Amino acid sequence: MRLRETRTWVMAGALALGCVPSTKPLAAQTAPVATQSATPAGPTEPVEFRNLPEARQKAREILNRQEFRHVEESTWLDRKEAEAMALLNRLLSRAGSMIPTSPWFAMALEWGLLALALAALMVWVWRTSRQQRIVIAERRGDDRVWRKESDDWAERARAEATRGDWREAVHCLYWSAIVLLEGQRMWRQNRARTPREYVALLPPGSAKQQALGGLTRVFERIWYGLRPAAEADYRQATAMLEQLRPR
Repeated sequence: MRLRETRTWVMAGALALGCVPSTKPLAAQTAPVATQSATPAGPTEPVEFRNLPEARQKAREILNRQEFRHVEESTWLDRKEAEAMALLNRLLSRAGSMIPTSPWFAMALEWGLLALALAALMVWVWRTSRQQRIVIAERRGDDRVWRKESDDWAERARAEATRGDWREAVHCLYWSAIVLLEGQRMWRQNRARTPREYVALLPPGSAKQQALGGLTRVFERIWYGLRPAAEADYRQATAMLEQLRPR
């Protein structure tokens, strides 16, 4: 409600209540008796302005009530919003009047919307399956890369074993196992982990955890413990690496 319109209506109502002339029947009104001694009547105030001060006082009393204290005049944004809503209402009304009222039109519209929803569902399923195929293909490609790197470490271990460097051979076998498990998505690549942390990332009690745990103990004893390495250590590490390969 706009404040200016509210005040205008209140003022008009008060004036109407306080300034309506008498509505007594004409028969009940006494006609004035003209006499020779009567003095001519002077100019009188129009009836619609006689009670104007009283009407204004009543209007002020009404406007001072509680319900009118928080009324604010509409802003420019409110007016534009009202105009936009009115325009939208007119457009929707015109669009509704253009829709045929035949029973077949409602049925055709219903089946058309159902067909559109099914088509959208089929497109979504196709795109989802296509993305999954792309991800699987990428993972297969990544697996080949990881497997090749693991094989390179194993080949290097065989070369070191041929020279009799059992310590370096076990070291290469250990990293072949780590790269192999990274290619199997057992963990994300992070070279800052310790050998024991790699073992803890595998499922507890699994065959892979036991195999990597045994290989880690051989590697730690030779590499970090500076214990002498032998061909038996190399063969033991090789057997544990084979247990980690996918069957």
